Amino acid sequence: MPDIGVPFFLDFPGFVNHFLLLEGKGVTWSIAVEFKFYFILPLLVIITVFIRSYGFLSVILFFIVLIICSQIISPQHDSLTNDSRLLPYMPIFIIGVLLAVLQDYIHNSQSNEIVVKICRHLGYIGLVGVVAMTPLVISLFGNRVPNNYLHKEFILYSILWSFVLLSSINYKGLIRKFFTLPILRFYGALSFSLYLFHPIFLNIIKRLEINGYASFWLVLLSSTIAAYFSFKIIEEPASKYGAIDPPPPDRTGS
Repeated sequence: MPDIGVPFFLDFPGFVNHFLLLEGKGVTWSIAVEFKFYFILPLLVIITVFIRSYGFLSVILFFIVLIICSQIISPQHDSLTNDSRLLPYMPIFIIGVLLAVLQDYIHNSQSNEIVVKICRHLGYIGLVGVVAMTPLVISLFGNRVPNNYLHKEFILYSILWSFVLLSSINYKGLIRKFFTLPILRFYGALSFSLYLFHPIFLNIIKRLEINGYASFWLVLLSSTIAAYFSFKIIEEPASKYGAIDPPPPDRTGS
């Protein structure tokens, strides 16, 4: 039987490989990547805290060097489809940690108006960049490109989405309003369970050979229901035992 979702059919060696994060079947490949990074995150944080004592530019230089080293060791374009290795995706995590450091600097900045203006423009630049990089948009201006075109531009995507996040957190504009819509917050809470369960319903609908338009809504509805129950039964109760971060600072701006 093919591996179409949860549960997967694993023999004992397969179970061991998954437990040791050496393999990831189907959608579980990303879990292996994330957990591997969690093991090195504390060390990266300690080094970052130490370097911060030498100033902001030293931190920026440190992360630039990290990204360069990651590309020398394992270039992003060498990544495989659903690659369970960590190294090809390191630029994404490195930029994510840098983004957290930048947000801390912004939070403690005394030049709120300047920060708000910068974040405002960066957010729009990020959104335009992400949209412009989608294959559908690119195909509108020339020959049709494959669906995976620019799929491995991890560094550029990370930078553009960082701009969007900085804007949505620090500037009360259209970007924040959009990402705080109730429907997006709802699906944001269910996103992990939705990611895990949707292949099951996707493959069921494919086998039933239902009309394409109707199949989209059936997959979305069934996946949402499964994800909701998973969230309520597992994720929400478990989250009560974790640390809760304080809300982001309320910056001025409109």
